[in-house]
Amino acid sequence: AEAVLKFLRSEMPPVQFKLLGTLRMLIDAQEAAEQLGKNVKLVERLVEWCEAKDHAGVMGESNRLLSALIRHSKSKDVIRTIVQSGGIKHLVIMATSEHVIMQNEALVALALIAALELATAEKDLESAQLVQILHRLLSDERSPPEIKYNSMVLICALMGSGEFSKILFH
Repeated sequence: AEAVLKFLRSEMPPVQFKLLGTLRMLIDAQEAAEQLGKNVKLVERLVEWCEAKDHAGVMGESNRLLSALIRHSKSKDVIRTIVQSGGIKHLVIMATSEHVIMQNEALVALALIAALELATAEKDLESAQLVQILHRLLSDERSPPEIKYNSMVLICALMGSGEFSKILFH
C-alpha cells in the first residue's frame, strides 16, 4: 500500500483514477481498510477528489473508496477520520446517485456510521439533510427494494439519537 500511496500527489486524473481502483482492491481485507482509513492524508485527498466535478470517474471512485473504507474496516477510528476530513456530506450525496450499487454502498456505510459513531457524525449528517434524502428514497416508487431496506436500516440506527428522533417524528 505504501508504494501506491506515493501517487496521492498526482494531479493527473488518469493516474488518480487508477490509484483509486487499486486502493479499492487493496482494502478488501479489514486490516488494510482500517490502516488506510486512518491515514489522514489519504482521506483528505479522497474528500478533495469527491469534488472533482471535471472528472466524473475520479469523483465516483473517491466516493466509493470512502464508503468501502467504512464498510470493510467497521472501525470507529476510520469513521472519525472521515468525519473530521469532511467526508460525510459526500456519502450522503452518494446515496442519491443514479447508480443503485453506489446508493447501496453509501447507505450501508452511513448505517455503520450511525450504529458505531453517531455522536461524532450527527451534525454533519443533519447538515447534509440525510433525513430528507431518506424520505425521498423511500417515497420514490422507482427505488429498488434493497435501497428501501437499507434506508430503513439507517433510519433505525438514527433513532438512537435524540436529535434525529425529533426530526423523524416531528
